[in-house]
Amino acid sequence: MRQRDCAIYGPGGVGESELALQHAHARLGRHSLTWWVAAQDGDQVRAGLAGRVCPPVALAGSTVDAAAWAAG
Repeated sequence: MRQRDCAIYGPGGVGESELALQHAHARLGRHSLTWWVAAQDGDQVRAGLAGRVCPPVALAGSTVDAAAWAAG
């Protein structure tokens, strides 16, 4: 199966979270892993992934620290 990455974006309050939730629910069991992270910019994506991969890093430092750790 081919891996797919997906992002949903739009102005606040138009239903992005609900759309993502309905999509995930409809395809329950077809995905081995799903992470929800803020994605307003690259630093938030990296920090969100760092928080999933290594929570102590995200909890101990700032968003910038977590993003730096995730970037490598």
